[in-house]
Amino acid sequence: TAHRALEDTQATTLTLDMAEAERVDLTAIQILWAFKRDFTAQERVFDAPRISAPVEKTLTMLGVSL
Repeated sequence: TAHRALEDTQATTLTLDMAEAERVDLTAIQILWAFKRDFTAQERVFDAPRISAPVEKTLTMLGVSL
């Protein structure tokens, strides 16, 4: 899980696959953004290379970049 990756100092990258996600709510977006913030603060990589069109649309409307 992402939480274990945060605690694992050997994990240099957290990759999130959201290709099949149909939607995300505000709470999920806040959690994902917090993981990205924490990972990048530790000079590690948070990557979300595959995001479904509906989720991408929501993120874009809210001005959020994962």
